[in-house]
Parts: sequence; structure tokens; C-alpha cells
Amino acid sequence: MKNRYDAVVIGAGPAGLIAAGCMGKSGLSVCLLEKNEKSGKKLRITGKGRCNITNSRPKNEFIQAYGKNGKFLYSAFSVFFRDELLDFFKNTLNIEVTRERGGRIFPRSQDAHEIADKLTSWAENQCVEIVYEHRCISVNPGEDGYLSLQITHENKPIDLLARSVLIATGGISYPGTGSTGDGYSLAKNLGHSIIPLKPALVPLITHEGDKYGLKGISIKNSLVTVLTDGKKSNRLFGEFLFTHFGVSGPVILTLSKDIVNALNTGLQVLLHVDFKPALDENTLDKRLIREFSEHSNKCLKNILKFIIPEALGTVCLAETGVSGDIPCHSITSSDRKKIGYWLKNFEIPITGYRPIEEAIVTSGGINLKEIEPATMQSKINPRVYFAGEILDLDGDTGGYNLQAAFSTGWCAAKGIIALLTQK
Repeated sequence: MKNRYDAVVIGAGPAGLIAAGCMGKSGLSVCLLEKNEKSGKKLRITGKGRCNITNSRPKNEFIQAYGKNGKFLYSAFSVFFRDELLDFFKNTLNIEVTRERGGRIFPRSQDAHEIADKLTSWAENQCVEIVYEHRCISVNPGEDGYLSLQITHENKPIDLLARSVLIATGGISYPGTGSTGDGYSLAKNLGHSIIPLKPALVPLITHEGDKYGLKGISIKNSLVTVLTDGKKSNRLFGEFLFTHFGVSGPVILTLSKDIVNALNTGLQVLLHVDFKPALDENTLDKRLIREFSEHSNKCLKNILKFIIPEALGTVCLAETGVSGDIPCHSITSSDRKKIGYWLKNFEIPITGYRPIEEAIVTSGGINLKEIEPATMQSKINPRVYFAGEILDLDGDTGGYNLQAAFSTGWCAAKGIIALLTQK
């Protein structure tokens, strides 16, 4: 490792890797600092190890997935968005992709390690010096247009000089991957303000945990409505999962940000689940009549499994008070209506959420008002840049957060290249 570089990138995640490689390709001398023993530790577990890299939704809808702060990404997405990312993966990294339900785009290999490994190899091939197990503990203005960095390695201090620094250290979710908030302290020391940190895309807790013994049951097509103090505040169609502490899955994770905010302000949150959203009450009743008629001599408990998962059918019978031992031909109209109502009106009271360490991404971070949206340049110190999850940007589940990381990393690199090569 040398003692000075054109650019030092702190954090070898998706934003840091793509930025470092881009700058290295331009001819800048680049050092990529990573405190872990390998690159992309969090990247390697995203999408349950399959790496949901982006989404096929149109740009305007894509922006909406980040909430009120999404407009910040318009400039970055105009330079490097999904098409540019997929072209880079295919023609530079030789990574083919596949599209799945909900517009989710994954590598065809279904292996997040392929993304991390090929990004790392590409950066190295651009003459980026990747230094592992080195942690940056401070960045300060130096002399002659340089920034002064203090690094530690095996408890030994190392001083570096850089003409520019990109901080891409991630948030504070999944600290076991190295996301322990280091970048926030670096940013504070440089004069930046931090929007309070909260979990985003986080599983939710119910009062009685796995009250119904449904742990591990996944419901693929449901409509989940959020009631906040009795008023409908949001709703989403898709898949969710019962857990030992409450509920999780894509729908729950996407809805969780607003729910966390509501719970933190003392509001009561109730999830209203429609297990048969494609059928209105009358159509569902006709479906039940048909099923019960076709299996008239069989017990009700053995027929409900054709309509909902068997374990859920047990809960339905317990909550409606309808006996599962009666033959279908003996089911009364009143009991059938109870079952139909339950299928479209299941309620889950939410009392909390899992800790931020279990969140997929961090909500909050570097105040976007202090960042140039086209280049990710600090408005406080023009030689400092930020990219990725450290920014106050978090999107829905479905590839949005990785796309933001790649886009902001790429634009930060282009901004640094322009800064350092201008005449």
C-alpha cells in the first residue's frame, strides 16, 4: 500500500466496488479499503443468497419505491440506471440475468457470490488496490489539496493521503457483515448531519408470537391492509411469511417502514389479511359451495386444505368455532359464511419490530440536502463523496436498494474523475 492516492474508497460493497473499478479504469490511482477479510459480505447474502440486483419497473415507478426521498435519484438514474447496469453486467462482467415475478431481476446463476466475485476481479483488473482488514477511523482536510486518512491494521496506525475520498460503508443493518455505522462518524467529523437511523425492510412482531403454530407457513397471494389507529394507511398484494415472532416476507418488509414510524409514535397497528383477494365475498361463497358439494361426504377439516394451507385451515376452524369433523354436506349456510368472512378478514395485531441489526436496510443516514445528486459530492467538503446505503435512501424490497447502490457508486466515481481531471 502506498501512502497517497488519487482516490480512496472506504467500503468494498456494491457501491464501493463499482466506483473503485470505474475510477481505476479512468487511470486514477485508487485504493479500496475494506475492514473485512473479503469484499461484499452483505452483497453475498442479499436476496437469500441469490442477489436481487434490480427491478424491471419503469423509472417513475422505480423512484416511487424510495418514498419521499426517491426524487434525489433522478439525476443518478439519468446517468446509470437499470439498462446501463445490465449492460455492464453482461458485456463487462459476463453475467447473464433472469427476470422473475414482481419484476425482480437476478443473476441467472442464482448466486450472489458470482456478483461479488466478478465485481471484485473486475476492480482488481482496473488496477484498483484492494486492501483488506484495514479500517478507516478518520478523514480530515489535509494540505496541498489532499485529505488525510487515519487507518488501523492489527491495531497499528497508518496514515494515508488522498486527493478525494468516497465513503461507501453501508448502514447499520446486519452488523455481522461489517455494516456497523463507521461511515456515520466519519461524516459527522467532516461536518455532515445524520438523519436518525431506523430499521427499514424489517420483520414485524406480534403480541403472542407464533400464537397459531404457523411458523414457516408462506402465503403467496394475499392482500395485506395496514390499519393505523383503525384507519387504512397502506395496502399491498403479494407474499408474506409467518415466523416464530410474528410475520415477515416481501409484503411485510415493504410495509414495515411506515409501520415502524407508526409504532414509534405510539399508534396501534393492525394488519388485515385477505387470503382470497381475487374473489369477492359472493364469488368466494360460490367456491366454498362447489368444494363442499364435490366432497360432500368428507370431513370439513380435510377439504379446507384445497382452499388454504392445512395449518391455516386448523386456525380458521378454531377461530370461527366451526367443527372440522362434520361432513361437508352438513355444513350450514351460517357456518359457511363464517369461513368465508374469516378467509377475507384475518387480523394480525402488530406490537413491535425486530432490531435494526435484522433489518435488510437502514432508514436514515447522510442528509441528502448536503449531497449533490448528480455526483454524490459533499456540499461541505468538495473532495468527499458518498454512495450506497450510508445515504438517507431506502427502497422497497425487490432490487431497488442494490440499484441505488450501483447507481450512486457509479455517479460518485464519475464525479471524482471529473474533479481530478479538470484543467
